[in-house]
This record gives sequence, C-alpha cells and structure tokens, in this order.
Amino acid sequence: MKLGGTLLAFVALCCGVWAGWIASSPQSITAQPKSSGLKGQAAMPVASSKSAVPEMNEMLVRLYDTWDEQIAVGWMSELTESELLLLLQKLKSWQNETSRSRAAQIAREMLARKSFTKALEDALKEPDGVKENAIGTLCGWLALQSPEKALALLRQHLEGSQGREAGETKFFERWMKGDIEAALRYLDQHPEVRAAESGLRQYAKQVPAEELPELASRVAALVSGERRDSVLNIVVGMWTEVDPAAACRFGLAMEESSSLMFLHLKQWISVDAQAATTALEQLPPSEKRIELIQQVLPILLHHQQVELALQLWSHENPSDSEAMYMSLFNGDGLFKPFHISPSRFEKLCAALPDTWFKEHLQSQVAEAWADQLQFKPAVELVAKMEDAQRRESTLRHIAEKWYQWSPSEATNWLAAFPPGKEREAVLYGIGSAIAVRSPAEATRLLPQLHDAEHRTWLIESIAAHWRLVDKASLRTWLEGLPEVSRVQRAELLSE
Repeated sequence: MKLGGTLLAFVALCCGVWAGWIASSPQSITAQPKSSGLKGQAAMPVASSKSAVPEMNEMLVRLYDTWDEQIAVGWMSELTESELLLLLQKLKSWQNETSRSRAAQIAREMLARKSFTKALEDALKEPDGVKENAIGTLCGWLALQSPEKALALLRQHLEGSQGREAGETKFFERWMKGDIEAALRYLDQHPEVRAAESGLRQYAKQVPAEELPELASRVAALVSGERRDSVLNIVVGMWTEVDPAAACRFGLAMEESSSLMFLHLKQWISVDAQAATTALEQLPPSEKRIELIQQVLPILLHHQQVELALQLWSHENPSDSEAMYMSLFNGDGLFKPFHISPSRFEKLCAALPDTWFKEHLQSQVAEAWADQLQFKPAVELVAKMEDAQRRESTLRHIAEKWYQWSPSEATNWLAAFPPGKEREAVLYGIGSAIAVRSPAEATRLLPQLHDAEHRTWLIESIAAHWRLVDKASLRTWLEGLPEVSRVQRAELLSE
C-alpha cells in the first residue's frame, strides 16, 4: 500500500522498514542475510500514489550517487507491484552495472513476494550475461522457501545457456546469504555441483571478518567427504587474509587439516614467522606434522628465516632426515642462501643428529658464508666436518671465492696447507678463479697439482675459458700435455 506524507508514517517507516523486510521473508529471520556489511541511514519517506514517479526518480538519483542497501530495501519494500515493475524499467538506464544489479535484485525479490511469475518474467528479459545472474539470484531467494522448486526452475531456465555457471554461482550465493546451513547441507549431499563452491567463495567475501570463524566452524561441521577439504579451504583462506594466526590455529587444531594448509601458513609466516613456527613445533607427532614441516621449511627460507627453519628441523626425528632434506634443498643446494651468524649456527648444529644431512648442511652453510665474504668462519666450519670428500668440495668453493676477492689473502691461506688432497683442492679453486680472467696464467699452477682428478678439472676449466679468446694458444698448450689424448684434445677445443 502507498504511504501518506504524514509525520507518523515517516517515523514508522524509519523505525520499521528493516524489520518489515525481514518479517516478509519466506522463512522469517533465518532466511535473510546476517549482514550486508553496510551501514545505512534512516529510510526516506515513500511517495504517495500521486507523486510516485517524481519521488522515485529522486530516490534513484540518490541511490545511484551513493548506494545504500538498507535504504534501498526499506524504500522498495513499500512499493506496489506496478511501482516495482516501473522501477525495474528505470533501473535499466543505470550505467553502474554493480549498483544496477544490486538494486534490481532487491526490486525483483520485493516483486516476487507479490508475484514470483512477474519477477521471473522481468529477469528473463535481461540481456544474455545479465539474465543468467538475475535468474540465479531470484531462484536463490526462492530456495529459502522451496529448494526443490528453485532448483527445478534454475535448471529449466539455464539449460544450454553460456552463462549457466555464473547463474548457478549466483543461486548458491543468494541461498547462502539467507540460509547458510541448508545450502551447506545441499553442498555436502551433492559433491558433483561445482557451482556451490563458487557460490560459497562469493558469499564468504561478503561475510564480516568477525563472523568468519563461525562460518568456518559451520563448514567443518556440515560438510564431509572429498568436498570438505576444498570448501573449508575457501573459508579459511578468507579468514587468513584478516587474521592469519587465528585461521591457521583453527586449521591446525583440526584432526584432518586441509591439504592446502601450508598456503595459509605461508601467509602467517609473512606476518609472524616465530609464532607460526612455534605452533608447528607444538603439534603432536604425526604424519600431518611431518608433511606440514616439509612444506613450511622452504617458505621459511624464502623469507630468510633460516634460524627458524633449522630450529624447526632440529625437533624432528633423525629418521625423517631424508624427508627434511628434500624440503630444504634442491639438486644444487639450498633453495635460498643462508644468512645466519656463525655463533648461532654452531648452537643449532650442535642440536642436530650426526647424519649425512648435518654434514651436507655444514658444507652448504660454509659455501654460503664464503659467498658473503665471511671466509674465516667458513674455513673454521670446514675443519669440523668429518667427511673428507665434503671438506675438499667445500674448500674448492671457498678458495675460488676468496681468490676472486683477495688474491693475496687466498695465496697466504694456501701456503699454510701441508701437502695432500686438501691443498690440492684449494690450489684447484684458486686456479679456477685465475682461469676466468687469464687462462694462460692459470697454466702455471698445473705442475703443482699431483692429484689426477684435480689436474683434469683444472685443464677443463682453463680450456673452457681459453678457447673463447685464443684457440691456437690453447691447442699448442694441450699438445704439450702427455696426459691429454688426441680425442680429449679435440673435445676440449670444440666444446
């Protein structure tokens, strides 16, 4: 009915429009969205029948300039069927598609209360691309009263449509706004309906941050089976964006964490790596814990949280060393260079079990320190390594880097080595560094090398650089080396 312009009507409208909107829902209060996320003002008085069009135009101008869903709902709830039809026609001229869609959705739902058939007819008149969304939203409203009827109408009018997926997404989004539990139960019972997940994602974006924990609990309680993981991940993902610590603790506390939990942990680590690491350490021993730690270690390294990564690894069972190794290293070494003080690393290393992993870790850290020009602690760390081959390999790397930085210091260091394989390794590293800038000069070191393997490596290193600048001189030098066969000489010249 149309309201008069009296003061009493105005006060009644301001106080009761929102309550009237809720009360007129097919399923009372539980059928409505919990919150629009918008704070509105008091609803404006509605035009009388004699001035409906002018006041409608004025209201449309105000809503177009500053959209307010609460005002729109209050105003439209008082319009007659004919006025709602007129309003839907006028809304087609709005250029702002988002506001037009939201306003038309409210108007159609108001019209559906009076005549669902006419509301559906108006939705069907929309152009392709808009029509499917309008039908989906309107059927989503109908699902609050009759899910079976709503689903039948949805399938009937979207069958074969290119916008079917978008329309079905809108259907579930609207249904969830009004009755999230019924929609989640349907999602649980019909895992084949993929649009339900898309609808949940759109719905979750509109849920106030403080209500996301409740939504996550509902999803965990109502959805089971193969869909539970992906559906819960949607909500926890939204929650992580506003409160990563709380969202991750919720996920970790569940008996079966999401397989994508590490993505949420990644967000938490970027905000508070220490708290995230502590939470993982406090998990009871399980396969889930091992798997999560394997996934988190590279993330910690990516954020240069090396000490936390090693601290987390040091709490694991030595029998899991291989799995942890695969998380920390790729085929060539660490995922990220180590930035850790020698004193701190010594304490952490002391807590590690004596395994091949510890040896490899020491080697990689020593090489990383050499890359950072921390040669003294790198050499001291090599001295603590038990594996001879790892020591030699690490010494080669340190020698090459040190000579590049300070030839005199590296040469003095070499002089302190007694004859043996470690001296050969250092000499080779220095020779490799020299070969980069002066291959001919590097040849002078070859007579000092007695180990066949190191001699071969240095010859290959010299050849790799010399053939690029003076292949004739390289050929003459190779011909004077009895250990290089004709076939090998040809390969070294042509590679």
